[in-house]
Amino acid sequence: TEYDGPKLEQRIEWKCPDRKRHNVVLFGSWNRFKGGDELEYQGKQIFATTVELPLGNYVYRFLIDAEEWETNNSTMKTVRDGIEYNTIHVREDDDSSDDDSDEEIQQTNNNKDNLLKPGSKM
Repeated sequence: TEYDGPKLEQRIEWKCPDRKRHNVVLFGSWNRFKGGDELEYQGKQIFATTVELPLGNYVYRFLIDAEEWETNNSTMKTVRDGIEYNTIHVREDDDSSDDDSDEEIQQTNNNKDNLLKPGSKM
């Protein structure tokens, strides 16, 4: 069955270790590594593409010049069956959950303030 839930645009980058131009293609678990998305050269040794991904957790890696598999060293990685992948967690930005965490931090800070004030009652 085809996924019909929300999809979010994700920018995925690969930083090239040398200054050469390469053919860089992204393959990921969101489509079972079938068909790849070509990355465009952005300058400063960065290649990037934007893909629309369903919500969820995925792994991906890059095929360089149709020869070598690489990962991005500056993002999260995992190893599956002895193969290194980058990981991506696609989720909707939920404003209410962000507000809750800010509120928790604020309450924690208030409690600390109470502990620091001499003569304050708990």
